[in-house]
Amino acid sequence: MLILGIVPVIFLGVFSYLISSNSLESSNAKEKEQIIYQIQLSVEQGIKTVDHSLTNFVMTPLVNRLLDEPMRPNQFPLYRQTKKELNYIQRFETGVEDIYFVNLTHQWMIRNDGLKRISEAEKEKLIEEYQAIYRSSWKIEDSNFFFKNEDNHSTCKYYLNLVKHLPLAGISEQGMAIASIPLCNLNNHLGEKIDGERTIIANKEYQVIADSEEDQIGKNIEKNKFIEELKERHQQKGQFEIDIDEEVYHVTYRKSNYNGWNYINIVKLNVLNAPSHAIGWLTLGISSIIVFGLVLISIIGSKRLYQPISQLSKTLTQALKTEKISGASNDEFLIMQSQINRMVEQNESLENKLSVQKDHLNQFLTTKLMQGKIAEKDIAYVVNGDEEEAINYTVLSIQIDSVDNTKFIHGDDDVLLFAINTMIEEIISEDIRFAPIVLEDKQVTLLKRKEADQETWKKHVLILTEMLQTTIRQVLGIPVSFGISNSFLDLRKAHQAFVESEQALKHSLNFGEESIIFFSNIESKYTFYTTYPKQIENELFEAIKLGDKENVDKKTEEIIDALFNEDLNYIQYEISMMRFLNNLMELIEMLAIDVLQINDRYSLFSQLAKFKTKTDIISWFRTNIIYPVLEKLNERSNEHYYNLSDEMVHIVQKEYDKDISLELIAERLFYNASYLSSVFRREKNVSFSEYLSQYRLKKAKELLVHSDISVKDIAQKLRYNNSQNFIRSFRKQEGTTPGKFRSEHRIN
Repeated sequence: MLILGIVPVIFLGVFSYLISSNSLESSNAKEKEQIIYQIQLSVEQGIKTVDHSLTNFVMTPLVNRLLDEPMRPNQFPLYRQTKKELNYIQRFETGVEDIYFVNLTHQWMIRNDGLKRISEAEKEKLIEEYQAIYRSSWKIEDSNFFFKNEDNHSTCKYYLNLVKHLPLAGISEQGMAIASIPLCNLNNHLGEKIDGERTIIANKEYQVIADSEEDQIGKNIEKNKFIEELKERHQQKGQFEIDIDEEVYHVTYRKSNYNGWNYINIVKLNVLNAPSHAIGWLTLGISSIIVFGLVLISIIGSKRLYQPISQLSKTLTQALKTEKISGASNDEFLIMQSQINRMVEQNESLENKLSVQKDHLNQFLTTKLMQGKIAEKDIAYVVNGDEEEAINYTVLSIQIDSVDNTKFIHGDDDVLLFAINTMIEEIISEDIRFAPIVLEDKQVTLLKRKEADQETWKKHVLILTEMLQTTIRQVLGIPVSFGISNSFLDLRKAHQAFVESEQALKHSLNFGEESIIFFSNIESKYTFYTTYPKQIENELFEAIKLGDKENVDKKTEEIIDALFNEDLNYIQYEISMMRFLNNLMELIEMLAIDVLQINDRYSLFSQLAKFKTKTDIISWFRTNIIYPVLEKLNERSNEHYYNLSDEMVHIVQKEYDKDISLELIAERLFYNASYLSSVFRREKNVSFSEYLSQYRLKKAKELLVHSDISVKDIAQKLRYNNSQNFIRSFRKQEGTTPGKFRSEHRIN
């Protein structure tokens, strides 16, 4: 009897310990993988934002102009515009401390604390320090690197610098653009430090970029034992255990495809498994108590059988802190039954958690299918035994047509899509679908069937979508449209089918709200012939030029109405809309408005393609393009005279040693010479000819003092007819001859 009692207790204890400890260890390992993945996403998003922002800046015409300019005091507007662009890059939450723009040709540099000239020695040191770097690369430097501002009291010892040689596509190097990020800022992505655990970010050379042990930042850890083990592994991610100094560690790693950085988490195995050890000790204690009770039963004998059972019940109650059952406080068997029920409930809870994880995995794999990024090995899991039968697949995409005149607002789209996703899970049987997902701005369901008859299946899908459409309208009160792809046999074509369903949905612009569109019904109707309301467009552009806002609003509605009222399919509509947008951008360029203050043209095309109603399109054109253009034209009218006179001054200062005149400048700027003369005198309080003469005289004095050029050559350089005219003019202005002026000022 004793053996029959002890063996089940030991078996149950060992079994419970193994199951619970394995589950906890697996869960902890997956948690470490997820933490490393989240850190990688967070860090790479930041550095990609910095890289893309700086690249977009250095590719602008402004940078090409900066590389050619000596940046004199009279070019303050250019400096201010440059600072504005650099400050805009630093607005992102990327941790950028400073951005340096260096002109090697003219030896100047712009950074947060202003404009600075650099000496020839500094220039040579700068070229030597960064010449080995690829045209666009990240570099780790200590706090004394070349650009570090002495007035900056940052406590970070190391910086991560993004270096771009300018121009990016050029052969000769004219300058550099450098974004500097303190490495201690990257440490914020690692979270709080935990005893017995260390998280590391290292570059391809295994130099530490971020570390939960901050004193290790900047050091090379290539000789560490776990790094040597990591080098031998060719997988992009994984986990392994390693013995270091008689201590076993669990290592989780990911290798970045973007920049080759290594994301590593190393934790002592006893720390990782501490929860399972606690369960083991608890299980051992409970089992020991039960065994002790069984021994007592055997010793005391059958006469006192009930007493050990009572003692065992009390022990269980105290050890597991079980609440007494109402009305059965003296029934020990009911108490033990309660404990068993409790264990069963815990097991069911664990199974439910595993079921939820399985659902998430199925949704993840379906998402990869739609994006065309699924691995071959995962397709077999998705098929789940159906590969032996001929299965036809169809992609069903749902879009929200509008939330106008409903209880929802535009920001609720994501919540509504997830609500629709839940309804799909409940309405459509799992036998004919994969896990439904929300992808981008659509709800997507991959349907499967065994029927060979295409028409029968098409009718079935039509009935299903009509029922779903009605249900969504009744429950949520919103209109939705359906795009349905062609059927296909190979799951590798799921991405293509998803694109087909998206293309079908785009035709909802023509069919209106609550459309059900099969791709097979529209794919043969594509044509590129279309009409275009050119007359209305011309009237709109004239209204824009005149700054007539009321007429602009009217003509904007007319041209969009014309495009919608034409009997066009989606391709024709898209061509006409892109043509209108492109013509509008060409008008902006013709008006010489700085397009950098308006969104990039390609991003405008992408935004325009997402709208689903005429009202949204009209509002978008007005808010993002037309109204900013009108505002810019209004500002230009106020700054017109000032900009003209400054442009004339710039031409004189740049071309004083050439044959320039008011007439030549007027021809270049496309203005009347008399008009420019009056504008210049009004803004500068001096005539153009007087200013030109004064500026040449200024340059003559500089040449006399700082060069050995003869008076005759100076006169020729400054475009005087002969040296005598130059001498007379100089004497009239300065009261002395050029030769005496040179002698007096050189002696002084």
